[in-house]
Amino acid sequence: RNSYAGYFDLEADITEDFLLSAAVRYEDYNDFGDTFNWKLASRYKVSDNLAIRGAASTGFRAPDLHQIYFNATATLFVAGVPNEVGTFANNSRLAQLLSIPGLKEETSNNYSLGFTAKVPSAGLKFTVDGYIVNVDDRVSQTRSYSASGQNAEVQQIFADAAAGRATFFMNSYSLESSGLDVVVDHKMGIGEGSLSNSVAASFRKFEVTDVVEVLGQEVLDARAKGFIESAMPRTKVNLTNHYKTGNWNFLLRHAYFGEVNAHDFKSAPELAIYR
Repeated sequence: RNSYAGYFDLEADITEDFLLSAAVRYEDYNDFGDTFNWKLASRYKVSDNLAIRGAASTGFRAPDLHQIYFNATATLFVAGVPNEVGTFANNSRLAQLLSIPGLKEETSNNYSLGFTAKVPSAGLKFTVDGYIVNVDDRVSQTRSYSASGQNAEVQQIFADAAAGRATFFMNSYSLESSGLDVVVDHKMGIGEGSLSNSVAASFRKFEVTDVVEVLGQEVLDARAKGFIESAMPRTKVNLTNHYKTGNWNFLLRHAYFGEVNAHDFKSAPELAIYR
């Protein structure tokens, strides 16, 4: 794969209180054509202790080469029963026969808005940022398909690969994500030293939308959707305490992760969740 890219980035203080930055990027791939993306961000200083900031941008990701050309057959055990499952290249003959569309780029739209503030008399600093990221045409692996009910050519390809079922990489779905990041810093003197405390919290959620259908079925089953939406924690909080006195430094860190759902692979295609 060959790609060529160039970008232009400009940042300027429009006024003493208003900062504006903009960037554009052009990239050309020999196997996917070209793309144009942009970013616009600004920061407005309301006062010495308060500033508002925001940004909007677009994004792009070309499919990985292995997602196009990878071929392999593996033995997967489902409920203790071995299944020979092949991963076939997206541009293979079998993909064409099963109506698997060719891969294309992922695209995204990104938005954020937040503020920074400080209370000097209390030794406090705050940052709060909310964001929305929408990704279209996400590339993922499909559910598995069998040769049952297919024509002789499809069945022969399965037999040649010694596979009972087949999966593919394709542009399967869109993903809507949103979240809120909060950081609070505090510094105070204790005895002959100083204590710095920092709390960083992240709250986010994901939603799978626009799942593509192949052969009358959505390419993601309930288990796969559940894994994308809830296998990662929606909440994470970090607390850091740092005390310094003379030549001594003491550090204490705490991390909290919200709950996740474990999706039982033995129950496919139904979804089993354990807390």
